[in-house]
Amino acid sequence: MAGVLTESILNMLVNDMRPISMVEDEGFKQMVTTFHPGYTLPSRTHFTKLMEGKYEATFGKLKNALKATKNKIALTTDAWTSVATEAYLGITCHFISDDWELNSFCLTTMPLEERHTGTNIAAWIEQAVERFEIPLSKVVAVVHDNGSNVVLAANILQEKHGGENYVTVSALPPLVRGLLKSTHTVYDTAPVQAFQAAASEETTARWSREVTITDDDPSKQIIAAALDPRFRKLKFLTPEERFSVQNKVQALALQSSRNEEATAASVDNDDTAERTPNRSVSALDSLLGCDSTDSDTGNIASKKRASLTPEHVNMLTFLHCNLKHL
Repeated sequence: MAGVLTESILNMLVNDMRPISMVEDEGFKQMVTTFHPGYTLPSRTHFTKLMEGKYEATFGKLKNALKATKNKIALTTDAWTSVATEAYLGITCHFISDDWELNSFCLTTMPLEERHTGTNIAAWIEQAVERFEIPLSKVVAVVHDNGSNVVLAANILQEKHGGENYVTVSALPPLVRGLLKSTHTVYDTAPVQAFQAAASEETTARWSREVTITDDDPSKQIIAAALDPRFRKLKFLTPEERFSVQNKVQALALQSSRNEEATAASVDNDDTAERTPNRSVSALDSLLGCDSTDSDTGNIASKKRASLTPEHVNMLTFLHCNLKHL
């Protein structure tokens, strides 16, 4: 019975954002004694240890939940200062479950002991998601205020982890065409001319099939380039080739649309979710809420709780925001 009462008091402290020192207040002690005369109220130190243990258990549950979801995740960041003049960075995550329910969790309320530069903020965000083993390729957006340092942090993360930094098949045709064009520049020296001839021969032998159009049938690589916003103007092609590729893309789009209509006509409306998994996934990745936890954390770190260590502020905020969902 004593264990149940102690657990109930701990949950009250977390849910109502009460300071742990409340268990040492005379009025609280009298109330507990009145309700259960035989119960010995544990010390503040004991409740602190219980909170730390509950934090570790809840942290593990959230980590597993984030690993289990296959959908994209959005992050929200909030930087603020407590009444004890301690700076914090709050990071929350949001994703939509396969049952189309919005899930929002507090990842961390991180004490900031270094300068709030864009580089440092980017590193802190990376550190937070790494603790939960969230691959940054899974993060679809980072919502933040318009502070110059936070904007810089987002730009750093975009540059470092954005998909456009990785070579894609669509980059192959303009790259190879550009290389071949450079070998046609006339130089006077024989060694350079010999190198150009060799480079042109080797490049053509290796990549010609991927970057040429035969019988008005462009390669998959050229189709990919036509669909890539970076290369869709197809400036690396001749006007005739460009026209041929654009016609091919339109024909493929029309055929794809007809196939979808045919599939839709043959499947009952009740099976819509199964019939259009790609659209469902796209919506799941896009319809994300972005609430923040700064107000909750501010309450926890208010004047009456200003004696809390930054580590315990993080734990109380984490438990208050997440415990009821896990």
